[in-house]
Amino acid sequence: MTGVILRSDPEEPAGVRRREGERLEGRLATEADSAAIAALFALPHARGFVHIPTEEQVRYVIGKADREMWVFERDGELVGHVMLTDDEWLWEVRIVVVKHPRQGIGAFAMRHAMGRAFAYGAHRMFLEVVERNHGARALYESLGFTSEGRYRDGYRDDDGTYENLIPYGILESEYRP
Repeated sequence: MTGVILRSDPEEPAGVRRREGERLEGRLATEADSAAIAALFALPHARGFVHIPTEEQVRYVIGKADREMWVFERDGELVGHVMLTDDEWLWEVRIVVVKHPRQGIGAFAMRHAMGRAFAYGAHRMFLEVVERNHGARALYESLGFTSEGRYRDGYRDDDGTYENLIPYGILESEYRP
């Protein structure tokens, strides 16, 4: 990427809303979070959809200037992670992984990511998801993302099998905080 300038301020942008009673808090990830982030990827519900990084790989990515890595905590427990990249007008959601599926953590993380991107001038956000990950696809669609086709055999799993990826995108004009 060229011209990437990520923001290090931990403030939530104006577009991020907490639902009533929501106890989730987001903050920028630190190297001290590496083990907990790596453990999220190894959970049974996540293993089938993402590559499992080592703690060292997570630590390396946290230090990269072209990434913005967030963790989400509930009552002090790390329960989610999202990684973003930006090229001024174009932001990518690289990964969303949660400890407890279907408890609103992924939706909170995505609302946070979308709020940050559009508050900082994104024109477009995009992400890719394995075709069979119906729960994630339903979440992205509920947030206003539109399916933009299919990448045949666009994902290679750790065991060497290939799967289709579905790209999703949302424009600033379509975003509803």
